[in-house]
Amino acid sequence: MKFGVCSKDNLEYLGDIGYDYFEISLSHLSSLPDEEYEKYKNTILSTGLKAEAANLFLPAGFSIVDGTRSADEIRDYAEKAFSRFAAVGGAIAVLGSSGQRRIPDGLAYEEAYSRFVDAITIFCRVAEKYNITVAVEPLNTDETNLINTVAQAAELCQKVDLANFGCIADIYHIHKNNESISTIREFKNYIKHIHLSRRNNDRKMPFEASDIDDCKELAILLKEIGYNDRISLECGLVPNFEDGAKAMMRTFEIFK
Repeated sequence: MKFGVCSKDNLEYLGDIGYDYFEISLSHLSSLPDEEYEKYKNTILSTGLKAEAANLFLPAGFSIVDGTRSADEIRDYAEKAFSRFAAVGGAIAVLGSSGQRRIPDGLAYEEAYSRFVDAITIFCRVAEKYNITVAVEPLNTDETNLINTVAQAAELCQKVDLANFGCIADIYHIHKNNESISTIREFKNYIKHIHLSRRNNDRKMPFEASDIDDCKELAILLKEIGYNDRISLECGLVPNFEDGAKAMMRTFEIFK
């Protein structure tokens, strides 16, 4: 198993304290002017780690369900984003982007779902050229109205039916949706990535005794299903980023 942190900044010392990779913002990476992108790429590569994962998939306002974006626009964005992502070691891109997949009032669910599938298919076809997997992130119902549960994400995986498409399990969203952690076991064949936080609405890192017990339960489950991919911290690190990142390395020992 590999352990990483979701952050586009504070990269310099994460390798020194034991992390295996970064999870950066795909939309930020793709939006940078060429010169700034080269500097950012060099910063990442100089750490000795790779940005193997990315979240924040789409830029603000880039809806892929309301019909305002053509297939060519979606393909052009994917080509730029994934070519840059591959250059910094990208392997898995997490498709969260709650607003960009939110179904607007007045649009039929079936039409939005179909457009979502079409966009994902384009993303995956482009990502395949760069050996990148796309993984949809089930998001809680407060954030979006399309693909909220791991079960719905697994159904989407069956619909898309491409080898480089899967879903992730995000502990915060599982908690917010009142899903059982056992949903990971039920849909294990589709899980490509894990986002870790404590099971609490504050979305902070696991740091209390009950949080550590939850981590132990998750670790047992992941070992049981043979999960051996990446776990990224997507949570508030306390009391600050550096100290929290160091403390979490001790918690990650539970998963080894």
